[in-house]
Amino acid sequence: MRTVGIRWRVGGLVAAGALLLAACTTQEAGRAAPAEGSAPPPPEMGDLLEQSQEPTDEAEGDEGSEEPSESESLEPPPDDVEPNPHLDATTTCDYLTDEMLDDIGISGPSSYREGDRGRGNCIIVDMETNGDLGVGVSLNPYGGLDDWNLDGLTEASSTEVGGRAAREVRTQGNMCAIDVAATDTSSVRVLATNPDLDAACETAAQAAGHVIPALPAEAFE
Repeated sequence: MRTVGIRWRVGGLVAAGALLLAACTTQEAGRAAPAEGSAPPPPEMGDLLEQSQEPTDEAEGDEGSEEPSESESLEPPPDDVEPNPHLDATTTCDYLTDEMLDDIGISGPSSYREGDRGRGNCIIVDMETNGDLGVGVSLNPYGGLDDWNLDGLTEASSTEVGGRAAREVRTQGNMCAIDVAATDTSSVRVLATNPDLDAACETAAQAAGHVIPALPAEAFE
């Protein structure tokens, strides 16, 4: 499978490394509370592949400063967490296989991006559908389920992938993710985009059905 350095584009939106900064921290009965007074905008695919981050005082106060480059804005892996040795972030694109793509009906070259705190992100956007359809995988050797970005979340529910407990995360936009815990401090996210959110969740589940069993069994020990 060919990997190229394209900019991440979903449904006409370009994610050039900028992340949503507001963390979603309130959940009740499987739902997250949106910001008071307005609903959050639909996130881009890159946003849900990244972790939530609280804005720093410096970032809030320095309005005249330039945006940091993607490489400069990446946070290093946490010093106090040993990475899952069987969840290698650099191999993320290996799990977007031709067999999986044929099954979910999406085609296109994959694009790898190093993520914050030691994650590996890989996406495929099907440009034959004008970017409406896409699939992505993120391996997080340093963070469990609680470390995933839930910005833009509208609903989360329990599910199962390959006999492993997982959660389905729906957004207000066109994106659905399946999160699976590998260990307490490592996890996997598989997501899909589709203008039909139910279809996006079906695709994410199909894709996860390929990705999770393909991971080393030792990654879940």
